[in-house]
Amino acid sequence: MTDNPTSLAFFDRERGLHGSLRAGLALLFEGREPTALPEPAAIAADGDGWRATLTDQLSLAFEPCSPSADLGGATVRVCRVRGEVAGKDVECLGTAVDTAEPPAWAELDAVRSVSAIFDEQNALFALALRPRGALGHGQESVTAWILSAGELLAVEDARLSTVYDGEAGSATPVSSCGCRARTSRAGHPGPWSPERRWRSRAWWSTPPCSTGAWRATRAPAPTT
Repeated sequence: MTDNPTSLAFFDRERGLHGSLRAGLALLFEGREPTALPEPAAIAADGDGWRATLTDQLSLAFEPCSPSADLGGATVRVCRVRGEVAGKDVECLGTAVDTAEPPAWAELDAVRSVSAIFDEQNALFALALRPRGALGHGQESVTAWILSAGELLAVEDARLSTVYDGEAGSATPVSSCGCRARTSRAGHPGPWSPERRWRSRAWWSTPPCSTGAWRATRAPAPTT
């Protein structure tokens, strides 16, 4: 493992291509069909961003377009992604995660994360750590940020839970996250902002540990 491993993900809804790239793993989706590539992509710094390459499979440039959100031991940014995957041109949004301190795996039962990208300036990031022996997600430590109009907003409280949605079928897991923002911008505590309630949902055709197709919705703030 590298001293500061970077993991990359891209989500090209127009072409139905999604992928997760990190040390030891390159996982691609065409629609809902997953493919684990036989070897991982090479990930290297490229100016202010990163480039991922794998001979005859992919060549992608990741250009950061948002501030860094600190999830505790790791930071995440929205990126513009351009390049080629499996012979197809790709131009979409994605994420880059830099891990400075990996989770204490021996002390945890589960680690889950969600990145919901609405556009370059609006997104939701959440990371949930479940201590060993905890009864459920209610005892998890959750760190979350909302990117709103290009500004990072810290979240007062967040919960990341897995439920089953009738719209997607009784056997389809759905990851749901609800948050309230309290600060005006990252690192600058301010007065209470109007309550912002965001909800992100992810549908997986494969087990929730993999990256599948996303559908995200945002609930507006209440008027009263």
